[in-house]
Amino acid sequence: MSSTSSNGSAGSGSLRSAGSAGSTTGKILVLHAQEVTAENHLTDGVFRELLRQMRNAHEMCDVTLVVEGGEIAAHKLVLASCSGYFRGMFRAGGFGESQSSRIAIDPKGDLGIKAEAVEQLIQYIYSGQVQISHLNVIDLIRAADLFGLSAVKNQTLKVIEEHITFDTYLDIREVGSVFNCPRLIEAVEKFIRYHFAQFVDTQAFVELEKEDLVKFLSHGRLRTVTEEIVLEAMLRWCRHNDRLGLFPELSQHIRFELISTKYLLRVLKETEVPVVSSTLLDKMQNLKELSMASRPRYSSVVLVAMPYRTRSFFLINFYGDHIEFTVKDFPSLIHEHVDALMHYSVSPVGNTHLYFAGGSGYTQHNEPFHCENGFLYDLVEDTWEASSPLPGLSFSFGMASLGRQIYIVGGEGQQNTAATDEIFRMDFDLPPSDREWVPVSKMTYTRSSVALIALENKIYALGGMLDGGYTSTVEMYDPEVDAWIEVDPMTQARCNPGYAVANGKLYVVGGLGDNLLAPPGPGALKTAEVYDPDSDSWSTLPDMYFSRHSPAVAFVNNKLFVFGGGSPSPLLRPGPERTIECFDFDRHEWFVLQAKIPGRSNAIYVSAFFSQIYS
Repeated sequence: MSSTSSNGSAGSGSLRSAGSAGSTTGKILVLHAQEVTAENHLTDGVFRELLRQMRNAHEMCDVTLVVEGGEIAAHKLVLASCSGYFRGMFRAGGFGESQSSRIAIDPKGDLGIKAEAVEQLIQYIYSGQVQISHLNVIDLIRAADLFGLSAVKNQTLKVIEEHITFDTYLDIREVGSVFNCPRLIEAVEKFIRYHFAQFVDTQAFVELEKEDLVKFLSHGRLRTVTEEIVLEAMLRWCRHNDRLGLFPELSQHIRFELISTKYLLRVLKETEVPVVSSTLLDKMQNLKELSMASRPRYSSVVLVAMPYRTRSFFLINFYGDHIEFTVKDFPSLIHEHVDALMHYSVSPVGNTHLYFAGGSGYTQHNEPFHCENGFLYDLVEDTWEASSPLPGLSFSFGMASLGRQIYIVGGEGQQNTAATDEIFRMDFDLPPSDREWVPVSKMTYTRSSVALIALENKIYALGGMLDGGYTSTVEMYDPEVDAWIEVDPMTQARCNPGYAVANGKLYVVGGLGDNLLAPPGPGALKTAEVYDPDSDSWSTLPDMYFSRHSPAVAFVNNKLFVFGGGSPSPLLRPGPERTIECFDFDRHEWFVLQAKIPGRSNAIYVSAFFSQIYS
C-alpha cells in the first residue's frame, strides 16, 4: 500500500486518491475543490404541496392531535417551524409532550377550542391558506391565539371588524377582552359611537357603568343627528338607574351650545326634578349666545379646501345645510416655502386620509422651486406624515382615488417638459415600504392640467390643455381591463374646473376657457354641466352668478355647493374669491349664500370631499 508523507497529506481544498497496489505509475490524483451552485427546483409552493400530500397519506407523521375526540395527524417538525406553541411543546427537555406521539388540545374544554378550527389551522400551516368567514371566525381566533399564529389572528380580527352589528357587538367586545385585543374593543366602541342614536334605545345602554357612559358622552366624534339625542340619552340613563343626582356631573359632557333654546325650555318646563331644572338654568345662563336650531357635535361630511400660496387651509363641515369652517395650518415639513407653494394636487385615501403631493412656486428672491414630495393627512387625528413622492411629475397633473388606490395623470416636470399621457397608480393598502408608483395603460390624448375624477369604479379624465389650447375631451379608464376609452365630450372646453360626484353622475362647474366676456385671452367660466355615464351624455345646468375657476365643490343634501375660486379678469369685480354659491336641484336654481369664506381672497383651490368620515 503506497502512502504519503505528512506534508503531502490530504487537506482542505483538495481530494486525493491513492493509486492501487498494482499501479505501475504510483501517481496520486489531486482534485481541487470547487464551489458548485446547483439550482433547487423545490419552490416554496412545491415544498408545501409535498408536505401536505405526506400528511394526507399519514407518511412519516409522528404526532396526533386529539381535539374533541377527533384525531389530526401531523409532523412535529412542521408544526414547530410555524408555531411557537408547538415549538416549546416539542423542544427536547421541555414539556412532557416532547416525547409523546399523542397530544390532547384543550382536553377539559376550558378554552373553547373546536376540532374543526384546529384542523383548518393545521391545514394552514401546511398550505399557507385558510378560509375565514363570519361562521368560523370566533373559533379560528381562539385556536390561532393558542397556537401563536399571529397572521391568522390579525386576519380574523379584520373579518370580525367587518361583521360588527347590534346582534354581535357584545360578543365581539367580549372576544376583544378575552384575547387582549384593544383594536377589537376600539372597533366596537367606534361602531357604538357611529350608531349612538340606535344604541341608546338598547338595554345595553342603560346597563352601562358610569365610567363607560362618560366615555361616550364626552367623545368629540359621537355621531347623532342633533345634540338633543345625547341629552335625552343621558336623562334616560339617570332615570333608569335612579341616579338623577348625577345629572349635574354628567351634564358637563353635554354640548349645550349645540341645542336649541326652544328645546331646552321645553325640557325645563316638563321636568319635576329640582337638580335637573337648576342645572339646566345654570347652563342656559352661561351660554354666550342662544341657539335657534340644534345640530350635531360631529359632522361626517367634510370638504377639505386648500388654497394656493398660503400657510392655512379649510376643513368645511356640513351639518345639514349649515356650514362651518375650521382653519388648519400646513406643517412646515411640507416645504420651507409652503406659503408660496401652488399647483399641487390632493385626493382622498379611503374615508379618513388625504394624499397631498407636488407643487411649484417662487421664493422671495423670485427663484423657481419644485416639490415632488408626497404627504398623508389624517383627518381624524389631525396629523401629517411623509409619504411616497411623485414619479417625476411635480405640477399640472390630475389626481384621483378609487378606495385606497391613487391615480395620477398628465402633468409637467421640473424642466417644464411637455404634458404626458402617462398614468401611474399606487396602492395605499400596502405597507409604506412596499408602496410604489406602477404605470398603467396610457391615455389616448397627451394633456396637462387634466381634471381626474373617480366615479362608479372608473376614472374620468376631463378637459385640460391639449396642443396649446383648451379641450372638451373626456376619457374613461376602466381598471378591470386596464384600458382607456373616449366618451362623450363636455359641451364646452375647459381647464381647472370644479367638480363633484353624486347619484352616479358627474357635475362640472366653471374653469378656464374661451369666455367672450373676458378680455382677450382666456377667462373664467360660469357655465355648469352634468355627465350621466348610463347614457354617455352631457347636459347643461343654469349658469352660476360668478365666473370662477379652480373652486372647491361639494354635493350635499341634493345641493351643489361651490366655494371661492379665481377670476383672472380684473374687469370682473367683485370677484368670486370669498363667495359661496349653491345650486338647489329641487328648485333648479342657483343662489348666493350670505356666509363668506373666512380669510384671504384670490382663493384658487384644490379640494377633496369626504362624504362619510367614520372615526
